[in-house]
Amino acid sequence: MRAVLIFVLLLLAAPMSALSVAADGAAYMDVQILKRFHLSSDEVHVTVIANDVAPGSELRLEWTLFEGSLQTGTAVQNGSLERLATGSTKSMGFYMSRFFNGENWYTVAIDLFEDDNHVDSESFPFSVFTNMIEPSYGEMIICTDVTTQ
Repeated sequence: MRAVLIFVLLLLAAPMSALSVAADGAAYMDVQILKRFHLSSDEVHVTVIANDVAPGSELRLEWTLFEGSLQTGTAVQNGSLERLATGSTKSMGFYMSRFFNGENWYTVAIDLFEDDNHVDSESFPFSVFTNMIEPSYGEMIICTDVTTQ
């Protein structure tokens, strides 16, 4: 009786376990940017997690930063990095900085290659705002001309 109960519980629990896999079993990636809003002096850190990759395969990320949207924007920075997959998932990261030129909306487009075969594409929008330091009232000298009658 106990064995039947354990078997039924395992059957019920199996569909509830969240396994993240691509529909066709191919490699795919998850893109993470810690925050969507950045100051112009910030470095934007992007983390890419390649999933369902073959251990020992050569992974390559190619990224392009667009000012504005992916369809109508202008490319302002790009880069690539290569890593060797040591397991079925591989985390890779890169930084983007010194690209702000007054535009508030940016999109980073990322392509993942496994053994020189394109396996996935992602794009991620984010915002950048001017980092301005304004003086506080304690640092200002205020002069007024008060006339009384």
